[in-house]
Amino acid sequence: MAKREEPKIQANNDLEKKIIEAFEVFDHSGKQVVDVREIGTILRSLGCCPTEAEIQEVILATENKEATGNVPLANFLPYMCKSMIEHRFYPASAEMLLAAFRYFDKESKGYLTKERFAQLMLEEGEPFTQVHFLVLVSHKLLEMV
Repeated sequence: MAKREEPKIQANNDLEKKIIEAFEVFDHSGKQVVDVREIGTILRSLGCCPTEAEIQEVILATENKEATGNVPLANFLPYMCKSMIEHRFYPASAEMLLAAFRYFDKESKGYLTKERFAQLMLEEGEPFTQVHFLVLVSHKLLEMV
């Protein structure tokens, strides 16, 4: 017996529409399912700034339990609606970023040296790999040219 296809999920509001549209970009099969490896990219396309731990949290909460490695829209949509309404995964405010900068600018110079910036990016919080850091820095340098 052929497996019955689930009806296409319809958006009930603008938030759901935004989430569905972002999800569908990565739904290559058109079956309202994405690979778990796409979740971080989908979250970022929604304007979220999740940590790697938060991405794993979303995957654990929404992954298809019968077919691991996939996240169905039916699981992702309600979870993300709730998360976005609660303002989870959103970027820090300008005030919070300035306070963080001031915390790392121990000498109140108004800037960080290249060495201090590299140290922070490679060793603190969720550290970058050396390769990712070099890509970030070279990309920024190219923008300045």
